[in-house]
Amino acid sequence: MSSVTPQNNRGPQLGVVWFDLKSSIQIADTPEAFGKLCEVQRVLGLDSRILETFNPDLVVIEFDYPSRADMDRAANFKASHASIPMIIVTVQHSEALAVWCFRKKFIDFLVQPVSAGEVDACLEDVSRISKLRREQASRELALYTARVPAEISYGRGASQPLRPAIDLVAAQYHEPLTVSIAAEACQMIPFRFGRQFK
Repeated sequence: MSSVTPQNNRGPQLGVVWFDLKSSIQIADTPEAFGKLCEVQRVLGLDSRILETFNPDLVVIEFDYPSRADMDRAANFKASHASIPMIIVTVQHSEALAVWCFRKKFIDFLVQPVSAGEVDACLEDVSRISKLRREQASRELALYTARVPAEISYGRGASQPLRPAIDLVAAQYHEPLTVSIAAEACQMIPFRFGRQFK
């Protein structure tokens, strides 16, 4: 782990590897709050070789507008370095993207511009995780690899008659579900249930 002179009440300054995957050519600065509280190593692209020489307390993957391929690369990177806490920083505000991040075991999802309060809260969590990582013996992590649906947001606008079916799908996402069972949950016959999707 990185151990630099203490700068805050968290103890040693946290070591951060910041992977810049933005599509814009201009390289932005690290948000000021991260720069003040962490030793940040910026890297263009997603190159894991730096993790061999700099054992970070946190990995930040920054996108501007991530593509599906970028998200797959980030998920694979997280899966291959599962013991390192990672966060996603992006300018795209998307509930579906945030849910995807948490399902892929990223510890936080921050939208630019990132406030000092958000950074502080995130770094408090990372400090606790880093302390536990140092104190615990090595162990094998169980990773769940199910695909996240392309569109996961059903939000408040979902039709009330279909709410029981939506809740059933959410509760039993990984189990087989038939139209008959979903229709029964909504107290409808399968034909009527199917017509709700017109």
